[in-house]
Amino acid sequence: MDESEGIIMNVGILRLNVGDFGKIGSYNVQEIGLAVELMKLDYNVEVFYLYKDVKLIEDDPNYNYVHYLPRKTFKMHGMFQMEYLESYELDALIVFSDNQIWTGKVIEWSKGKNIPCICYWGAVLSTTKKPLNQIYTWLIYLKNYKWYQKSINISKTGKVQKELTKHKIPSHGIINVGLDKSIMKTLHNNGLELRKKHNIKETNKVLLYVGRLVENKNPLFALNILKALLEESKDYLLILIGDGVLADSVEKFIDLNDLSSNIIWLKKVPYGEMYQYYQASDCLINICSAEIFGMAMLESMYYKCPVVAMNAAGPSEYIIDNVTGYICYDLDIDEWKKKISKAINKDPQLLENGHNKINNNYFWSNSAKKFDALIKKYYSYNKEKTWLE
Repeated sequence: MDESEGIIMNVGILRLNVGDFGKIGSYNVQEIGLAVELMKLDYNVEVFYLYKDVKLIEDDPNYNYVHYLPRKTFKMHGMFQMEYLESYELDALIVFSDNQIWTGKVIEWSKGKNIPCICYWGAVLSTTKKPLNQIYTWLIYLKNYKWYQKSINISKTGKVQKELTKHKIPSHGIINVGLDKSIMKTLHNNGLELRKKHNIKETNKVLLYVGRLVENKNPLFALNILKALLEESKDYLLILIGDGVLADSVEKFIDLNDLSSNIIWLKKVPYGEMYQYYQASDCLINICSAEIFGMAMLESMYYKCPVVAMNAAGPSEYIIDNVTGYICYDLDIDEWKKKISKAINKDPQLLENGHNKINNNYFWSNSAKKFDALIKKYYSYNKEKTWLE
């Protein structure tokens, strides 16, 4: 008999890296999506963020299970007093951690409380090529190594699972990241209203970029793609949604290359309106070679907007080139132009393949069932037993 049967368990979901995570309504928040589906499986769920500015969050009774813990930070790494979790009487803890400074502390605390600690990995070492980043993430890995041997390690992608094995971290399976079905729209809108709102012509070929304007997202290369395409046809238009440290560089590039009439730049779009942009666009481009997963790409494919993406850990999981989308293998403008030209033709079978791939595999409703089985596997009433055999 399953020892957890008939018991409502308290599960914590903790994100250790700091930033604007957990800002409800901003985008498909992974922790919230998983929490909603676990609650449907009769768990009590508490979500914990180490938010950099709690004042930006408005109280919302619909999200009374979301908590913002006081913390200290180093770069994107959060640190906090483990005692803050004591009052929640958790039976299991899911940690969106990767290789963070405080991950070892969290595993140690969980081990001491005999609480199954499931580390949900999107990357092991730094995804950037900067030597300093590589060095300090390696040092963090060495610091936490003994605790990684004592945690339940789940990968978001097959590539990450291989990384865990390479770095001698026990791997306990793969569970896909997913979309939150409760906030997805039905496929009734064809984007015509939004195109009208932005004075987009019927003849325009609309590219969509969604992401932060930072180095590893390559927004300037997106502009170079647009510039090259405009040499062949003046009908191309780029909707650029995002802001970040490269905003000034993006603005200068647009001005120097006289691209303003072919770009709609929106630094922020309410999440409730994003689906209109997917449905109004002819393809989405993602040029990040370090993309761990890519929620915008999942959404785009769900809304039947084809994706052209750089080959990376995330897109390589769900994009089969020329079947569910298009993959580019380097920063070759000609290759991107070729794949974009194919994408904007919107092959009905490819669009259906992409939509079905996401609909059947990349919703939290599917992934939560796997977490449910994992939690029950390692849960034990007997506090004298260890939860990881």
